[in-house]
Amino acid sequence: MNQSALKNQSAIKNDYQGTPSFYNSQEVFERFLAGTSYYLGLQNAVSRLVSLIKPKNMLELGFGTGATACRLASEHPHVRIDAIDARANMVPTGEEQAQLRQLDNVRFAQGDLLDYVAENNHLPDFVYMLYVFHHIPDPSDKKIEFLKTCRDKLPAGGHLCIADVFIPETPNKTELESRLLQNWSMRVMEAYSSVFWTALDDVSPEAVARAQQAGRYSMKQEQEAGDLVIRREKEYMVSTAWLVEQAEALGFTVVVNEPVNTVGDSVVLLRNGS
Repeated sequence: MNQSALKNQSAIKNDYQGTPSFYNSQEVFERFLAGTSYYLGLQNAVSRLVSLIKPKNMLELGFGTGATACRLASEHPHVRIDAIDARANMVPTGEEQAQLRQLDNVRFAQGDLLDYVAENNHLPDFVYMLYVFHHIPDPSDKKIEFLKTCRDKLPAGGHLCIADVFIPETPNKTELESRLLQNWSMRVMEAYSSVFWTALDDVSPEAVARAQQAGRYSMKQEQEAGDLVIRREKEYMVSTAWLVEQAEALGFTVVVNEPVNTVGDSVVLLRNGS
């Protein structure tokens, strides 16, 4: 392949702005979400909890590219992991990652998470979700019904782990919007800086430019996500206080409710005590 062709291929490969969604491209996912400090923070927290709880079987709701499911399958080769995602085109992406890592204890399938928990009589002893709970749409009754269904179908002592971005607890809408804008401005800069350093693989001008491009793409994605949060359009976030209140009312025991960073991400671990 000549130098001109190589340059054209590189330009296509790094055309992040031309990618509709980082979830629909493994390469862009690696450059954006997988390189952010907050995604890695959530993933590390879930991995730590799995190591402590030692479940026999796990279920991931909304696996995205399959990165977390494959990581956990690799770290816990004797644990069976089922992972579902509503998008059929993500199944081969997850399967490809599992094949590359020679994993035989993880299975990917298409499925709506609300339908899945409603239609299955029994859930495994550890159910987890990363950046997925807030996509359960309004009204909030749908989130409550999801929690109730998990509560009814988890085995005694089973766990539901919700790792997500949450809104701050505020007394009124005006202050909430102000806090959200403040949090998201921090998140935008955190996206750029963490992705830049993750993507930087050399100190040549070309490598620095590629890392800057990746950082700017991640920053743009967070800016757009912040707009959706403010408008409550596809981003139906709640506070951890709301989640804890609803979970306890349904009979869950709250084992962990802790932030993992300063830009709004937390992990809430619920145990079925029945």
